[in-house]
Amino acid sequence: MNRRYEQIHRIQSSQERWDASIYLAISGHIVKNFTKTGFAVVRQPKGVHRRLKRRLKDAFDGVRRKKPNSDLISGLNREIPVDQISGERPGMVPLGKLKSELLKELTKMHETWAGVKLVPTTAYGLRIYVNGNRLTMHTDHVESHVISSILHVARDVDEPWPLVIEGFDGSTAEVDLRPGEMLFYESAKCVHGRPRPLKGRFYTSLFMHYKPVGWSVSTESAKHMIERSFSRQAKRWNTSHGNRLAAPLSLQLPVLQMVGTGMKEPGCENDWCALQQQVVRENMQINIHQGQLPMDPRVHYTDNDEL
Repeated sequence: MNRRYEQIHRIQSSQERWDASIYLAISGHIVKNFTKTGFAVVRQPKGVHRRLKRRLKDAFDGVRRKKPNSDLISGLNREIPVDQISGERPGMVPLGKLKSELLKELTKMHETWAGVKLVPTTAYGLRIYVNGNRLTMHTDHVESHVISSILHVARDVDEPWPLVIEGFDGSTAEVDLRPGEMLFYESAKCVHGRPRPLKGRFYTSLFMHYKPVGWSVSTESAKHMIERSFSRQAKRWNTSHGNRLAAPLSLQLPVLQMVGTGMKEPGCENDWCALQQQVVRENMQINIHQGQLPMDPRVHYTDNDEL
C-alpha cells in the first residue's frame, strides 16, 4: 500500500489525486479483509453452468433466425456504456428471472467463502466482451459490490484473456478462468481488470454482487476520512517550486493515472506494469462445501459445445 500511496502523492492533477485518494481510503483503510487472499477459484455448482450456457445458446439461436447473414455478436443487444470498458460496447444477454434465482441460490456459497452473512445486491450479464475490449484496473462500488463473483460461461478467443487482480499478499495474479469455473473476489478492495485487449470473437460471463448484512460503508465515508489529509497535501503541493513534485522521489515508480473510477500506468505495456512480473494461476480451486467438487485439472472443458 505504501507504493500505491506514493504513486498517488505524485499525481499532478489535483482532481485525479483526490479521486485516487478516495480509492485508497476505501480499499486500503475502510473496507476490512474478509478472506486470507482476497480471491479464489471454484467450480460452479452443479447445473448452474448448464443453465447459463443454455440461455446464451438461446440468444445465439435467436440471432441466427432473425439475422441469418450476420455474425452472432452483432445481432445481440449492446450493454449501456461503461466507463472502464474500452472498444466496442459489449453484447448483453438478459437473464430475466434466472438472474434473481441465481443470486439467491448462490448466497450461501458466497457466505461460506467470505465467512460473513450477506445480502444479494445485483448481478450483471450475461456480458459478452468482444474483440479489442479492455477493462481498466479498478475497484467496485463499495456500497454494494463487496463480496462478488465472476461465473465464466463461454468464450471464442485466440489466446487467454485472464482477469488481472491484486491479492492481499501484494502480488498481481492473472487468473484464466475456464468455462464452468467461478472466481470469488473482494471486489471493493482488490484492484482488478483486464488491461490486455481481447483477441478473439467473444468472452461471456455473469457478475454477481453481495454486501454484508448491516453494511453501511460508503464513498462518503472515504471523503470525510481524507478531507483533512488532502488539504494538507494540497498546501504542500502549492508551495512547491515550479514543476517539482511535492512527493518525495525515494522510489522509482511508474506514473499512475486515474481514468474515471479506474487506474492506468501509461508508461508500461498495456497500461499496467505488474503484467511484466505476473503470477499465472490456473488451478487455484478450493472446495466450498455445498455439494460441488473442486475442479479436477485433468478434465478437459470444451468452451462452446452446442453454441
